[in-house]
Amino acid sequence: MMSLSCTVWLKSSWLFLAKQNMKIQKLIPFLMFILISCSKSATPVPVPTKLPSPTNTSAPKATLTIAPSPTIYPTQVYGLLTSPDGTKRVQSLDWNNYEIITADGNILWPISYENKLGAFEPAWHPFYWSTDEKYIYFTCYHGPDDGSTKFFGNDLKDGDCVYRFDIETGKLVELIPEILPGYYAFTISPDGNQLLYSNQTETPVKLKSLDLNTQTEKTLFTADEKFAEIGSFGWSPKMDKLVFVEMKITAGETDRFYTIFMLDLKSLSAKIIAENLTERLRFDSWNEQQILFRDSYHESVYQEDAIWVLNLESQVLSPLATATPKP
Repeated sequence: MMSLSCTVWLKSSWLFLAKQNMKIQKLIPFLMFILISCSKSATPVPVPTKLPSPTNTSAPKATLTIAPSPTIYPTQVYGLLTSPDGTKRVQSLDWNNYEIITADGNILWPISYENKLGAFEPAWHPFYWSTDEKYIYFTCYHGPDDGSTKFFGNDLKDGDCVYRFDIETGKLVELIPEILPGYYAFTISPDGNQLLYSNQTETPVKLKSLDLNTQTEKTLFTADEKFAEIGSFGWSPKMDKLVFVEMKITAGETDRFYTIFMLDLKSLSAKIIAENLTERLRFDSWNEQQILFRDSYHESVYQEDAIWVLNLESQVLSPLATATPKP
C-alpha cells in the first residue's frame, strides 16, 4: 500500500500531464516509473518452518539388575582331631589331604594319602594324637574293598593300615602294612607306648604287640582256628590286663557268635568271661569295679546302643540299659 505523500504526488503529476494534453501512449512509461518509485520495497517475511516433533533424545533410564548372591555353604571338615593340649588340630576337606594347623590358623604341615594299592574309594583318618604332642597316628580305609577274606562283609574292623606322622620332622612311617583286601583291629595303649593289633586275614588270627619306641614286635595271643577275628580291645586302668572279643561264624555265614576274653599282659594267660553271645559287644570303659560294653550291632536301627556291664568281682556279664530306637 502506497504512503499518503506518494498518493498526493502521483495525483498532482497526473493533473499536470493531463493539462499538457499528452497522449496516453506517452503517459504509460511515465506512470510506470511513478508507481515503481512510490511502491514500498517488499521485505520478505520469513515463513516459519514447521519442524518435526523432536525425538525423545533423553538418556534411557538405567535398569538395575540384581544378580542373586551365590549360596555359601559351610565348609565340611573331615577327620578332625585336636592335640591333647588343644593348641593344634589336624583336619581334611576330602578325607585324603590333611593339614596340621595351629590354633591361630598357621599351617604346620600338609599331608596326603598316597593310595599306593589303588583302592576304589580310599580315605585316610587320624585316630590318635600322642600325649607328648609329637605324633599323629593315621589309618586308611578302602571303601567297598574293605571286605573280609573269610566271609562276606566285615566285623571287628578298625582300619586297613597304621601310619605315624612326626610333627617335628614331617616324617611319615608305616607301622603296620596297608593291606587290600582285608583289614586290622588295633588299639594304642593309654601311655602311647604300645600298638596292639590283629591281622584279620590270618588263620589262626593272632594278637600282636608293637613297641612304638623300639619297633620290636611279639605275639601275645593266638586264637583257636574256629574264631575268624579278634578285636574290640579294652585296657585296664593299670594297663596290666586287656579284654577283647573273638568272633566265630557258622559255615553258612548266617550266624555270628562272640566270646569275651580277659588277657593278663604279664603272664599272657587268657580266660573266658562270656561266650556264644549273639550280641556284638564293643568295649566302652573300665574302672575298678566294672567294665562297660555297648551292643553296636544294630547301629542303623537304634539311636542309643544297649549297654552291658561286667561285674569284675562276680565276673557276671548282664545288660544294664536297653537300646533306644531311632524316631
